[in-house]
Amino acid sequence: MVILIPSLICGCSQEDISYSCDPETDIWVKENLKTGKRMTRSEWQDLESISLKKACYGVFSKEQRVNFWNDKLQEVLKLDWNESEREHIFELLNFVNSHTEYFSKNELSDNDYEILDSFIYLWNEKASEELNWDNKVIYAISACGDKMLDKEGNLASNYSVSEISTQSETPDCICSKRSDWCNMYTQGIKQPTIPTPITPGIKADCGNVKCNSGGACGTLLMYTCDGSCIASIVTG
Repeated sequence: MVILIPSLICGCSQEDISYSCDPETDIWVKENLKTGKRMTRSEWQDLESISLKKACYGVFSKEQRVNFWNDKLQEVLKLDWNESEREHIFELLNFVNSHTEYFSKNELSDNDYEILDSFIYLWNEKASEELNWDNKVIYAISACGDKMLDKEGNLASNYSVSEISTQSETPDCICSKRSDWCNMYTQGIKQPTIPTPITPGIKADCGNVKCNSGGACGTLLMYTCDGSCIASIVTG
């Protein structure tokens, strides 16, 4: 059985890519570009829909995006980590600040992607193998801009239930095939106001659909959203 995960981030499948496939979101962002280009992460977190958060991040400058992740990771560091865990989070923070050019809106070169992919792979491996962090924790630290509430990876989010439970007829660009976090839902993610959309026993992957909605997917929101989360029931 194959099903589509309810849209967690709105993307576009049209050839003429806009800031969002949701007309109201797209209009709001276009009418408030100056606001978006001055927005802080705190203001971003107050936005009330996932599609609006993604669309606004899409208009951020390189400086905004670097500041965004500095603020996020400094916030994460305030939790009660041990020394090894703190060092590992600092390693991610140092990567952000030593590769600020990667946060430009321009597409990364193949060489840049190789450097980025290699760092993320090794960082995730160490987090999993040496620090025993599960995907929920790794995602909460490195691939989501919302506030991390605790070391278990719970997040403070204000998304509406209706937004994540509506199935679109056309698959949205909600994930990156190159930095695929779809399967995090099998880890039992539970956020304060969001019911877990996928339960254990279901494997999810970023599927090959015809779409491309720009950045704001994957680790550090650095990757192009070019797929839709497609889940299949795991048996046996």
